Amino acid sequence: LRFHTKEILENVEKLEEVEERLKEATKNLNSEVFKQFYSNHKLINIFINSVAEIDCLTTFAYISTVEHDKYSRPHFIDISQNNGYPYMELRSCIHPCLVERTTNFIDNDVILGKDGKSLIVMTGPNMGGKSTLLRQVCVAAIIAQIGCYVPAKFCKMTIVDRIFTRIGASDKLIEGKSTFYIEMEETKNILENATINSLIIMDELGRGTSTRDGKVIAKTVLYQIEHKLKSRCLFTTHYHDIIDWCKNEEKMDLFFMDSDVDEQTKDIKFKYKFTKGICPESYGIEVAKLAGIPNKIILRSKEIKDDNILDIQ
Repeated sequence: LRFHTKEILENVEKLEEVEERLKEATKNLNSEVFKQFYSNHKLINIFINSVAEIDCLTTFAYISTVEHDKYSRPHFIDISQNNGYPYMELRSCIHPCLVERTTNFIDNDVILGKDGKSLIVMTGPNMGGKSTLLRQVCVAAIIAQIGCYVPAKFCKMTIVDRIFTRIGASDKLIEGKSTFYIEMEETKNILENATINSLIIMDELGRGTSTRDGKVIAKTVLYQIEHKLKSRCLFTTHYHDIIDWCKNEEKMDLFFMDSDVDEQTKDIKFKYKFTKGICPESYGIEVAKLAGIPNKIILRSKEIKDDNILDIQ
């Protein structure tokens, strides 16, 4: 045992010595490699950008000549051809990235600006496909205006000058800005800079504060977009109380992402279909069950909700 221990220690020392020599030998080599790389970084950047541009243009060419069953040539009209209202019509629209990852991606029709209704207020359950629809409409607008066929079987639209987004939740703790503060900053930017030709997507505005304050802010911003900006806008919300007000607004349309809920098991099945009308509720408890929240909590939550109980104990 002592013999083997001594041999092991000697081998460890030799290994350490070899590693030290290797480190010393490669130190200058690494420095030289990085030095040469930096000295040619402008040429390398030109090469990388050229390859990226070729890749992008060949992809556009492929999509515009081969993928005729999913993509189509966009048709542009002047705003005067739609009585002075911005317009966007997408038939069988898909998300070009997500459709490649699934065999059953559900396409949807989206029309903004028909009969002057440039603003769609959308309801539906969490995970029901609302945010995906918002994004794919923006992607279609961008692709249409850079000279490529769009991911839809038909596309007709007026020009989009800018796309504004209020989507997702994030904060900037180092700057002392909360999630809600960031929401409001983004909303301020939209209200100050969007024009009638802009495309706006707003996902669950006002969720970062109290329900009452969130509803008031969401409703007021909707009013500003409808009456002042008059932009094309997709606006999702879980504040079902403001939907009754939206029903009476001339320039708003109401849609929802359809789903089925089993009356016995209360299991939810998402259809991912953009449907005219109003979703009866957000099905938060059903989605919580789907996420694996313990059944005891799910059942108690349903009791409290159904009986309108204030005491949770």
